Amino acid sequence: MITIANPEKYIAGLYERLSNENIEVGNGEVIETKEDEQESGSISTQKLFLRNFCKDNNIQVYDDYTDDGVSGATFDRPDFNRMIKDIENKKINLIIVKDLSRFGRLSSKISYYLEEFFIEKGVRFIAVTDDIDTGHIETSEEMVQFKAFFNEWFLRDTSRKVRNGKKTRAKEGKVMTTYPTYGYKKDPLDYNHYVIDQDIAPIVRRIFMLARNGMTPTEIGKILTDERTLVPSEIVGNAHTRKDGIKRGWNRNTVKRILQNVTYLGWVSNGNTKKINYKSKKTMIMPKEDRIIVKNMHTPIIDEETFNIVQDMIKSRTEVRTKSYDWLLKGLVCCKECGKKLSLVPQKHPNKTTFYLRCNT
Repeated sequence: MITIANPEKYIAGLYERLSNENIEVGNGEVIETKEDEQESGSISTQKLFLRNFCKDNNIQVYDDYTDDGVSGATFDRPDFNRMIKDIENKKINLIIVKDLSRFGRLSSKISYYLEEFFIEKGVRFIAVTDDIDTGHIETSEEMVQFKAFFNEWFLRDTSRKVRNGKKTRAKEGKVMTTYPTYGYKKDPLDYNHYVIDQDIAPIVRRIFMLARNGMTPTEIGKILTDERTLVPSEIVGNAHTRKDGIKRGWNRNTVKRILQNVTYLGWVSNGNTKKINYKSKKTMIMPKEDRIIVKNMHTPIIDEETFNIVQDMIKSRTEVRTKSYDWLLKGLVCCKECGKKLSLVPQKHPNKTTFYLRCNT
């Protein structure tokens, strides 16, 4: 049982966290559930529990720090960062959580904060139900290590179940994207199935016809921009992911992605990207041969003959870049019209190479 001597010395920050996780059940079906339903309950339950603990021990509370819907696999959380800032500004010197898993699930990060950062800042840490209290370090070190290991194992096990569940659905040809592919809509009767968007499909067909007739993606993009045709992100619902708020035109990469997308053949392609591991948010693009493709899952927009002709034309114009150029203002120079980063384009001459900046739109 945790007891607090001289509680008047402390100003507490109460930290609560709850995340949504996908858990595999039954025959591989994946459902969304709370990672903590059986162990620590809702945010409101955590807050009530911590408030009662502080009341019983006469501890002054500075603020609640709450991250709802954020995984314990990352420590880059909005309110967690706010709490760390308040520690650095000496507003709080005691952190209280219901149990160690609420603080996080990566043992290396937990060790850093509890064994280095908090000690350096003069902060005491308490996980109430785990009976962890760094104010009594001799009773906490072994328990912290054991609990941290178990919590990370839980995270790793959940990640494995999610991967298995996704792989099962991918092999069944289920659509697993958050946003539909341009030219399609999510079937209202089956969220994992596509139906043709009758308003947008003609635009896709026109893009393929222009490409089949010999136009390059750059030329097609210019036509669509001049005609003020809405770009895919304006149609499928992910325009909010833009950070700068600039309304985009069409560029060669957008057109090329459409022209190379097998979804328009009625196929479902899953596993196009993969997270590096359960500890990281970073993803990598998977080679085409490693993706899971299931044919004849929805109505095609483009026939296979047209699609193959377009692929051959793209391949014939594609040059393999043998050298990349690193230049001083790389990533800093933007187009005045659309705000996109400018690309460096080399033009080779007999005795020298001249460089130009170009906007892909």
